[in-house]
Amino acid sequence: MTIDDIRDQIAEWEGWTYGCHASKSPDGLPAYPDSKHWKCGDRVCWTHPIPYTLDEAAKLPEGWSVRVVVHGGIVQVTVWRTDHGPLIANNHLPKPSFFFEGTDEIDERIRGRHAAMKAERGIA
Repeated sequence: MTIDDIRDQIAEWEGWTYGCHASKSPDGLPAYPDSKHWKCGDRVCWTHPIPYTLDEAAKLPEGWSVRVVVHGGIVQVTVWRTDHGPLIANNHLPKPSFFFEGTDEIDERIRGRHAAMKAERGIA
């Protein structure tokens, strides 16, 4: 999955629906006929509801923790279920836990958030 696909799935899991047609734009003017937006209950979002920011990427489900290590331009992100034990050195991780590595901290944190949310939903 691409990062955009992952962000879309996180948004859907959080109750957002994309493709809703709107009659007005955020500034109150009539919207274009093919204008679409995200909607969750009474809330409307004209941009993506899961912004591509470090603050948003760092959000984890309750009971999950993260460790981020950056070395030589490589970002390593480990997420684990906190109530299943502490993070132990030398790759002894409590289960469930997930490890991601790449060059962009936001991407790797979003992947970690997605993995934790999948685990919470019982999705392999």
